[in-house]
Amino acid sequence: MSLRDFSIICCQSFCLYKNKPCEACKNHRYYRGLLRKCTHNSFLQSLGNVLQKYWYNKFRNIYDLVDIFIAPSNFIKTKLIEMGFKHNIAYLPNFIFIESEPSYSWERKNIVYMGKLEVHKGIFDLLEAVKQLDVSLTIIGAGNSRLDIEKYLKRERLSHKVIIKGFLSGEELYHEIRNAMFTVCPSIWYENNPRVIIDSFLLGKPVVASNIGGIPELVKDYKTGLLFEPANVEDLQKKISILINNENLIIAMGKSARKVVEKELNPEKHYKQLIAIYKSMEMIG
Repeated sequence: MSLRDFSIICCQSFCLYKNKPCEACKNHRYYRGLLRKCTHNSFLQSLGNVLQKYWYNKFRNIYDLVDIFIAPSNFIKTKLIEMGFKHNIAYLPNFIFIESEPSYSWERKNIVYMGKLEVHKGIFDLLEAVKQLDVSLTIIGAGNSRLDIEKYLKRERLSHKVIIKGFLSGEELYHEIRNAMFTVCPSIWYENNPRVIIDSFLLGKPVVASNIGGIPELVKDYKTGLLFEPANVEDLQKKISILINNENLIIAMGKSARKVVEKELNPEKHYKQLIAIYKSMEMIG
Protein backbone atom coordinates (compact mmCIF):
# COMPACT_ATOMS: atom_id res chain seq x y z
CA MET A 1 0.00 0.00 0.00
CA SER A 2 1.38 3.42 -0.98
CA LEU A 3 1.40 6.25 1.55
CA ARG A 4 0.27 9.38 -0.31
CA ASP A 5 -0.75 11.48 2.70
CA PHE A 6 -1.33 11.17 6.45
CA SER A 7 -4.90 9.83 6.29
CA ILE A 8 -3.81 6.61 8.02
CA ILE A 9 -2.84 8.48 11.16
CA CYS A 10 -4.50 11.95 10.93
CA CYS A 11 -8.20 12.72 11.13
CA GLN A 12 -8.09 15.11 8.19
CA SER A 13 -5.10 13.73 6.19
CA PHE A 14 -2.95 16.88 6.14
CA CYS A 15 -1.53 17.09 9.69
CA LEU A 16 -2.65 20.72 9.65
CA TYR A 17 -4.64 22.77 12.15
CA LYS A 18 -5.41 26.45 11.66
CA ASN A 19 -2.91 26.49 8.79
CA LYS A 20 -0.04 25.21 10.93
CA PRO A 21 1.51 21.70 11.10
CA CYS A 22 -0.31 19.59 13.67
CA GLU A 23 0.44 16.21 15.24
CA ALA A 24 -2.36 16.14 17.80
CA CYS A 25 -3.48 12.65 16.72
CA LYS A 26 -0.06 11.21 17.58
CA ASN A 27 -0.15 7.77 19.21
CA HIS A 28 -3.78 7.15 18.18
CA ARG A 29 -5.28 10.09 20.06
CA TYR A 30 -7.86 10.59 17.32
CA TYR A 31 -10.43 12.03 19.73
CA ARG A 32 -8.51 15.31 19.50
CA GLY A 33 -9.72 15.63 15.92
CA LEU A 34 -13.27 15.64 17.28
CA LEU A 35 -12.50 18.21 19.98
CA ARG A 36 -11.00 20.50 17.35
CA LYS A 37 -13.64 19.72 14.70
CA CYS A 38 -10.81 19.13 12.24
CA THR A 39 -12.97 17.96 9.34
CA HIS A 40 -14.54 21.04 7.70
CA ASN A 41 -15.06 22.52 11.18
CA SER A 42 -18.00 20.10 11.56
CA PHE A 43 -18.67 18.05 14.68
CA LEU A 44 -20.55 15.33 12.78
CA GLN A 45 -18.01 15.00 9.96
CA SER A 46 -15.17 15.00 12.47
CA LEU A 47 -16.96 12.33 14.51
CA GLY A 48 -17.25 10.15 11.40
CA ASN A 49 -13.53 10.44 10.66
CA VAL A 50 -12.55 9.80 14.28
CA LEU A 51 -14.70 6.69 14.52
CA GLN A 52 -13.23 5.43 11.24
CA LYS A 53 -9.67 5.90 12.53
CA TYR A 54 -10.40 3.98 15.74
CA TRP A 55 -12.20 1.26 13.76
CA TYR A 56 -9.33 0.75 11.32
CA ASN A 57 -6.41 1.19 13.72
CA LYS A 58 -7.61 -0.06 17.11
CA PHE A 59 -10.60 -2.39 16.76
CA ARG A 60 -10.19 -4.18 13.43
CA ASN A 61 -6.45 -3.55 13.03
CA ILE A 62 -7.06 -3.53 9.29
CA TYR A 63 -3.55 -2.31 8.45
CA ASP A 64 -2.10 -5.52 9.90
CA LEU A 65 -3.31 -7.14 6.66
CA VAL A 66 -0.79 -5.09 4.65
CA ASP A 67 2.64 -6.72 4.36
CA ILE A 68 4.51 -3.53 3.57
CA PHE A 69 3.78 0.16 3.07
CA ILE A 70 5.62 2.19 0.45
CA ALA A 71 6.62 5.75 1.37
CA PRO A 72 7.51 8.12 -1.50
CA SER A 73 9.56 10.27 0.90
CA ASN A 74 11.77 9.51 3.86
CA PHE A 75 9.91 12.27 5.66
CA ILE A 76 6.51 10.58 5.65
CA LYS A 77 8.13 7.28 6.66
CA THR A 78 9.89 8.87 9.62
CA LYS A 79 6.90 11.02 10.61
CA LEU A 80 4.43 8.12 10.63
CA ILE A 81 6.77 6.09 12.83
CA GLU A 82 7.12 9.08 15.20
CA MET A 83 3.33 9.34 15.35
CA GLY A 84 2.93 5.73 16.43
CA PHE A 85 2.38 3.84 13.15
CA LYS A 86 4.05 0.51 13.92
CA HIS A 87 4.16 -1.20 10.53
CA ASN A 88 6.77 -2.16 7.95
CA ILE A 89 7.54 0.84 5.68
CA ALA A 90 9.86 0.94 2.67
CA TYR A 91 11.10 4.11 1.00
CA LEU A 92 10.53 4.44 -2.75
CA PRO A 93 10.27 7.88 -4.40
CA ASN A 94 7.99 8.65 -7.32
CA PHE A 95 9.32 8.40 -10.87
CA ILE A 96 8.68 10.11 -14.19
CA PHE A 97 9.14 9.17 -17.83
CA ILE A 98 12.11 11.04 -19.31
CA GLU A 99 11.00 11.45 -22.93
CA SER A 100 10.02 15.14 -22.63
CA GLU A 101 12.75 17.60 -23.58
CA PRO A 102 13.85 20.31 -21.11
CA SER A 103 13.96 24.03 -21.82
CA TYR A 104 16.56 26.29 -20.23
CA SER A 105 15.12 29.50 -21.63
CA TRP A 106 11.87 31.46 -21.32
CA GLU A 107 9.82 33.86 -23.37
CA ARG A 108 9.02 36.42 -20.68
CA LYS A 109 9.55 37.22 -17.02
CA ASN A 110 7.01 34.77 -15.68
CA ILE A 111 6.87 32.13 -12.94
CA VAL A 112 4.41 29.28 -12.49
CA TYR A 113 2.43 27.80 -9.61
CA MET A 114 0.79 24.45 -10.33
CA GLY A 115 -1.28 22.43 -7.92
CA LYS A 116 -4.51 22.51 -5.98
CA LEU A 117 -5.97 25.90 -5.20
CA GLU A 118 -6.23 25.33 -1.46
CA VAL A 119 -5.06 27.30 1.56
CA HIS A 120 -2.69 24.55 2.74
CA LYS A 121 -0.81 24.84 -0.56
CA GLY A 122 0.38 28.33 0.44
CA ILE A 123 -1.10 30.02 -2.62
CA PHE A 124 -2.02 33.22 -0.75
CA ASP A 125 1.53 33.54 0.59
CA LEU A 126 2.73 33.39 -3.01
CA LEU A 127 0.28 36.07 -4.11
CA GLU A 128 1.48 38.35 -1.33
CA ALA A 129 5.10 37.69 -2.28
CA VAL A 130 4.77 38.56 -5.98
CA LYS A 131 2.67 41.65 -5.36
CA GLN A 132 5.68 43.98 -5.25
CA LEU A 133 7.99 42.03 -7.58
CA ASP A 134 8.73 42.67 -11.25
CA VAL A 135 7.45 39.29 -12.43
CA SER A 136 4.16 37.85 -13.60
CA LEU A 137 2.58 34.67 -12.21
CA THR A 138 0.64 31.93 -13.94
CA ILE A 139 -1.55 29.80 -11.65
CA ILE A 140 -2.40 26.32 -12.92
CA GLY A 141 -4.90 24.23 -11.01
CA ALA A 142 -8.37 23.99 -9.54
CA GLY A 143 -9.74 23.92 -6.02
CA ASN A 144 -11.95 25.40 -3.34
CA SER A 145 -9.96 28.62 -3.06
CA ARG A 146 -10.33 29.79 -6.67
CA LEU A 147 -13.09 32.31 -5.93
CA ASP A 148 -11.14 33.70 -2.98
CA ILE A 149 -8.07 34.03 -5.19
CA GLU A 150 -10.06 35.89 -7.84
CA LYS A 151 -11.45 38.25 -5.19
CA TYR A 152 -7.93 38.85 -3.88
CA LEU A 153 -6.62 39.67 -7.35
CA LYS A 154 -9.45 42.12 -7.93
CA ARG A 155 -9.06 43.75 -4.51
CA GLU A 156 -5.28 44.12 -4.86
CA ARG A 157 -5.49 45.07 -8.55
CA LEU A 158 -3.22 42.22 -9.60
CA SER A 159 -5.27 40.83 -12.49
CA HIS A 160 -2.78 42.34 -14.97
CA LYS A 161 0.14 40.26 -13.62
CA VAL A 162 -1.50 37.10 -12.27
CA ILE A 163 -3.32 34.74 -14.63
CA ILE A 164 -5.36 31.71 -13.52
CA LYS A 165 -5.30 29.04 -16.23
CA GLY A 166 -7.34 26.42 -14.40
CA PHE A 167 -6.51 22.72 -14.56
CA LEU A 168 -4.04 21.72 -17.28
CA SER A 169 -2.32 18.43 -18.04
CA GLY A 170 -0.06 16.84 -20.62
CA GLU A 171 1.52 19.09 -23.23
CA GLU A 172 -0.64 22.06 -22.25
CA LEU A 173 0.86 21.96 -18.77
CA TYR A 174 4.37 21.29 -20.04
CA HIS A 175 4.13 24.25 -22.44
CA GLU A 176 3.47 26.61 -19.53
CA ILE A 177 6.36 25.20 -17.50
CA ARG A 178 8.83 25.33 -20.39
CA ASN A 179 8.06 29.00 -20.97
CA ALA A 180 8.50 29.93 -17.31
CA MET A 181 11.65 31.09 -15.56
CA PHE A 182 11.00 28.66 -12.69
CA THR A 183 8.14 27.26 -10.63
CA VAL A 184 7.08 27.82 -7.02
CA CYS A 185 5.82 25.31 -4.44
CA PRO A 186 4.84 27.36 -1.36
CA SER A 187 3.08 24.65 0.71
CA ILE A 188 2.48 25.06 4.43
CA TRP A 189 1.61 21.39 5.09
CA TYR A 190 3.83 18.30 5.23
CA GLU A 191 4.21 17.67 1.50
CA ASN A 192 5.19 14.10 0.65
CA ASN A 193 7.02 13.74 -2.70
CA PRO A 194 5.37 16.45 -4.82
CA ARG A 195 4.82 15.51 -8.45
CA VAL A 196 4.73 19.21 -9.39
CA ILE A 197 8.40 19.52 -8.39
CA ILE A 198 9.34 16.44 -10.40
CA ASP A 199 7.48 17.79 -13.45
CA SER A 200 9.40 21.03 -13.11
CA PHE A 201 12.74 19.23 -12.84
CA LEU A 202 11.90 17.13 -15.91
CA LEU A 203 11.54 20.28 -18.00
CA GLY A 204 14.74 21.85 -16.70
CA LYS A 205 13.17 24.33 -14.30
CA PRO A 206 14.36 24.89 -10.71
CA VAL A 207 11.81 25.32 -7.93
CA VAL A 208 11.45 27.89 -5.16
CA ALA A 209 9.85 25.82 -2.41
CA SER A 210 8.99 25.84 1.27
CA ASN A 211 11.37 23.92 3.50
CA ILE A 212 8.82 21.47 4.87
CA GLY A 213 7.92 17.78 4.68
CA GLY A 214 9.54 15.81 1.87
CA ILE A 215 10.23 18.90 -0.26
CA PRO A 216 13.92 19.34 0.74
CA GLU A 217 14.57 15.74 -0.34
CA LEU A 218 14.03 17.03 -3.88
CA VAL A 219 14.83 20.75 -3.77
CA LYS A 220 18.44 21.16 -2.72
CA ASP A 221 19.22 24.75 -1.81
CA TYR A 222 21.16 26.53 -4.58
CA LYS A 223 21.47 23.24 -6.49
CA THR A 224 18.01 22.41 -7.82
CA GLY A 225 16.17 25.40 -6.42
CA LEU A 226 15.84 27.66 -3.40
CA LEU A 227 14.19 26.86 -0.08
CA PHE A 228 12.34 29.33 2.12
CA GLU A 229 10.76 29.20 5.57
CA PRO A 230 7.15 27.96 5.30
CA ALA A 231 4.48 30.69 5.58
CA ASN A 232 7.19 33.36 5.62
CA VAL A 233 6.12 35.76 2.85
CA GLU A 234 9.19 37.96 3.24
CA ASP A 235 11.56 35.01 2.84
CA LEU A 236 9.59 33.70 -0.15
CA GLN A 237 9.71 37.14 -1.78
CA LYS A 238 13.46 37.30 -1.17
CA LYS A 239 14.10 33.90 -2.80
CA ILE A 240 11.95 34.71 -5.85
CA SER A 241 13.77 38.02 -6.19
CA ILE A 242 17.16 36.31 -6.08
CA LEU A 243 16.24 34.12 -9.02
CA ILE A 244 14.47 36.62 -11.25
CA ASN A 245 17.61 38.74 -11.04
CA ASN A 246 20.05 35.90 -11.77
CA GLU A 247 19.36 34.20 -15.08
CA ASN A 248 22.58 32.19 -15.01
CA LEU A 249 21.65 30.68 -11.65
CA ILE A 250 18.22 29.68 -13.00
CA ILE A 251 19.82 27.89 -15.95
CA ALA A 252 22.49 26.15 -13.85
CA MET A 253 19.99 24.90 -11.27
CA GLY A 254 17.58 23.87 -14.03
CA LYS A 255 20.25 21.66 -15.56
CA SER A 256 21.02 20.12 -12.17
CA ALA A 257 17.32 19.49 -11.61
CA ARG A 258 17.04 17.69 -14.95
CA LYS A 259 19.97 15.44 -13.99
CA VAL A 260 18.13 14.44 -10.81
CA VAL A 261 15.18 12.99 -12.73
CA GLU A 262 17.45 11.36 -15.30
CA LYS A 263 19.62 9.60 -12.72
CA GLU A 264 17.41 9.14 -9.67
CA LEU A 265 13.72 9.33 -10.67
CA ASN A 266 13.67 7.37 -13.93
CA PRO A 267 11.24 4.44 -14.45
CA GLU A 268 13.98 1.80 -14.75
CA LYS A 269 15.45 2.57 -11.33
CA HIS A 270 11.98 2.76 -9.78
CA TYR A 271 11.02 -0.62 -11.25
CA LYS A 272 14.15 -2.34 -9.91
CA GLN A 273 13.59 -0.93 -6.43
CA LEU A 274 9.90 -1.88 -6.47
CA ILE A 275 10.65 -5.47 -7.52
CA ALA A 276 13.28 -5.68 -4.76
CA ILE A 277 10.61 -4.66 -2.22
CA TYR A 278 8.22 -7.34 -3.53
CA LYS A 279 10.94 -10.00 -3.42
CA SER A 280 11.84 -9.05 0.14
CA MET A 281 8.24 -9.82 1.09
CA GLU A 282 8.40 -13.20 -0.67
CA MET A 283 11.47 -14.11 1.36
CA ILE A 284 9.72 -13.20 4.60
CA GLY A 285 6.63 -15.17 3.54
